[in-house]
Order: sequence, then structure tokens, then C-alpha cells
Amino acid sequence: MIWLLPHCPATALVTFCLSQHSSRRSSDRDCSRAAEQLKNNPRHKDYLDLVSLKQLEKLYKLLKGHLKGESLKATLEQIKKEETIDPEEDLNKLDDKDLAKKKHLMDELFEKNRKKKDDPDFEYDIEVDFTKDEQVESCGWDDASDGGF
Repeated sequence: MIWLLPHCPATALVTFCLSQHSSRRSSDRDCSRAAEQLKNNPRHKDYLDLVSLKQLEKLYKLLKGHLKGESLKATLEQIKKEETIDPEEDLNKLDDKDLAKKKHLMDELFEKNRKKKDDPDFEYDIEVDFTKDEQVESCGWDDASDGGF
């Protein structure tokens, strides 16, 4: 199996040859651990220095899907599903491993969107009035408890 990875500053391609035997052994492992081992391998370190760990994980997932006989489209859809957060998904039903992945994705998204003091469009104290545009809905759950306190 040959992987072609774009090398960041120049658009040259770096080629890695992985035998299907070695990639099948790593297909049973977690893709993130296998990508981390590849990135930290002294033999490949110079080539993978500018390639993100996340990109290597995606490549391992693509390779794993290919070895299982899945189509490229199906594998890419699965990767996209794993890397997005559905607001309608009940995170209480996830196991610890999947919940940790979702939390990590939320942390990454928060850091990406967070305004820092050094940002040019940073404002210290923003006040927003949300009641002007929409009518306030009463949910009724707290109406019965008012008399008890």
C-alpha cells in the first residue's frame, strides 16, 4: 500500500510504502495509537514532522476501511460522522470511550472559536438582550414549586 502525503511548505509529495501485512496488524489497534507510533518512529519522523496527528489518524481509518472492503465514500462518511457533533445525539447513552472522543471534539471546537485578548475583534464586556427578538416561552416546570419556598 502506498500513501501520498502532501508536504506542507512546498507542495511536494512524500511517499510512504507500507506493506499490507503491517497495516493489517495495526488495523486491530486503535487508529490514533497506530498514527502516533508512525509519527514518533525515528525512520519517518523527518517526513511526518509537518503532518498533523489528526491527518495520520484519518489516513489509518481510510486504510482500515479499505482493508475491510468498504468503499471510499462509506469510509469517509463514517469518519465525518465520528468527527462531528450532532446536537440531537444523547451523549448520556454513549460509552466512556465514545464520550471522551465527543468531549475532545467539543474542546477542539471551543478552542477554535474562542476569542482571545490578542484577537483584533476581541471585546471585553458584551451585553446581548435576547428577549427583544423572540417571545419568552413558559415551560411550566417551576410554577408548582413557587408556593413551597
